[in-house]
Amino acid sequence: MCCGNSILQKGLPFFYLHKIFYTLTGVSNRTIEKAITLSKSIFNGLIIAGKMHGAGVDEPIMNLDIAKRFIKTGVDILLVPAPYTVPYFMESDLRGIVDYIKDFNRNKSIEEKVLVLTANGTSQDSSDQETIKKIALASKACGADIQHIGDSLNGICLPENIFALGQAIRGYRHQIIMLGKSNYR
Repeated sequence: MCCGNSILQKGLPFFYLHKIFYTLTGVSNRTIEKAITLSKSIFNGLIIAGKMHGAGVDEPIMNLDIAKRFIKTGVDILLVPAPYTVPYFMESDLRGIVDYIKDFNRNKSIEEKVLVLTANGTSQDSSDQETIKKIALASKACGADIQHIGDSLNGICLPENIFALGQAIRGYRHQIIMLGKSNYR
């Protein structure tokens, strides 16, 4: 967190903070909770936090209890593994978390709501396109708000897998329209 603290203390215009803890760093869910608390104390933008893989720690990667703790601590966007990307995290686990968050969000302002981000970042991001589509559709069907696809293939994601993910969740027509639009218009 020291690097993040120094950046935030300089007053740079950040809109969100996404803390990423990579495999074999020994980062526990308790450490992530502490990072959320610290980030909330010095930063007023969006906090994206969670775990997409084990990070070298022998504990559950994500479950409903962990999700509740992160939400109570103040996460704005909860990062969870996409179904089928880590052992023991299935569609039913994601659906339980999404259902809890839907109930949590009821009658709250947009600023108080929590979103769910599913992450396909544990080497399945370089799988065949059918696997990418299966993971994407499972995340969409369970109610994920945002989907992440990783870069495990030497720091890049296969462009055809990004396209396959987008086509699976949006359809070909919408995918092509979105690819052709400028961010500046």
